[in-house]
Amino acid sequence: MLVFTRVRLHNQSDHPLVLANTITNATLNDGIHSSYAASKSDYARIFIAYPNLAAPQGTALSPQNTRIEAGQTIEGEFVSSFLLTKQAWDARKKLDYTFSFQYQPKLTLAPHVAVTER
Repeated sequence: MLVFTRVRLHNQSDHPLVLANTITNATLNDGIHSSYAASKSDYARIFIAYPNLAAPQGTALSPQNTRIEAGQTIEGEFVSSFLLTKQAWDARKKLDYTFSFQYQPKLTLAPHVAVTER
């Protein structure tokens, strides 16, 4: 299962933040399954490997080592993968994302829009 996510992150602080990693978390009947977001280059390779993929190909966000200056907003897409059946995915109880920043607490966010299938 490939999970494509579009995200916008805004640095409200007065100092730069460095995004250390991005994790997609799916809560299933047997617990939480987590997947690190693919690198920016791997994101582009997915569309080469699967040219008929129905996901929109937007601007890739580097989910690791991205610097966000004070007051800056970054926006882009990333992909995570889970080794699950469609039935297990459809039965998930929860989906959220954990963003880890250097020297800062982790930030966990849930989608603000409906999760759609393509």
